[in-house]
Amino acid sequence: MPDVRIHPHAQKELDAAIAWYEDECEHLGIEFFDEVDRAIDRIIQNPDT
Repeated sequence: MPDVRIHPHAQKELDAAIAWYEDECEHLGIEFFDEVDRAIDRIIQNPDT
């Protein structure tokens, strides 16, 4: 599986979004991160789609 590199600015935005969701509802930030992680996995598995 290829390494995934996330641009530092994108990582900051992701971290901020996770924190915002977590502030809205406990564990929602974790659920959001899990969805992002699954999306990245789908991109890795199907890069041409």
